[in-house]
Amino acid sequence: MGKTCPSTDIEFPSYDDLIEIVNAHFPDSLEQKLVKKAVSRFRNLRKNGSSRRDGKKASTSELLDWIRWLKRYPQKAWEIIKNLPQNKPLLGALLKTKEDQERYQNNYQEEEEQEEEEEDIE
Repeated sequence: MGKTCPSTDIEFPSYDDLIEIVNAHFPDSLEQKLVKKAVSRFRNLRKNGSSRRDGKKASTSELLDWIRWLKRYPQKAWEIIKNLPQNKPLLGALLKTKEDQERYQNNYQEEEEQEEEEEDIE
């Protein structure tokens, strides 16, 4: 008999919940402004990166991997966040298919505007 995975519809964590998750895994290791920007970029990547309804979207696991990457290069962290669409190796780790990566790159300008609006609300 093969393994089966029960289907569950668990809501993806909110912006604030993602920040709490990051801070729980990496307490006091990154400035909060950087964490907020990274989470905001990640949420937009997740929202705009998958063109298929059944496509696998980036999960909290990928977010935590990305935060580890930012921690590894703290002097370049802001640049890495800003230039994510052009960083093909990192983008490939967050979005699995070339189609999704290209879709995200094409939607990048729209994403910048959405992030600014989200940050203004906070």
